[in-house]
Amino acid sequence: MRWGAACCALTTACTASTMPATPRTNVAPQSLGAIVRSFKSAVARRINELRGTLGAPVWQRNYYERIIRNDREWNAVREYIQNNPANWAQDAENPDAPTHPTRRSS
Repeated sequence: MRWGAACCALTTACTASTMPATPRTNVAPQSLGAIVRSFKSAVARRINELRGTLGAPVWQRNYYERIIRNDREWNAVREYIQNNPANWAQDAENPDAPTHPTRRSS
């Protein structure tokens, strides 16, 4: 398992239901939290640079990172990322989905 590649894959595989504000928390220097915060900050800067949206939120609020501890967990995450776009049409957070609370039935 290549962790650098995993981070890039997880970052670039964001979909409409998983996009968007880095929580502001105090973490110990050189801790896992500091590393993740630094990574997310660098990715957000680059995304905003590419989109021309300086300072715009990129990461989802109330999101928590999950440490992938073994190949079984890695495969489950990879499968979720691969299948998630196909599930968007039925996602309750998709405003065009038939199950969205604000969508009126015809």
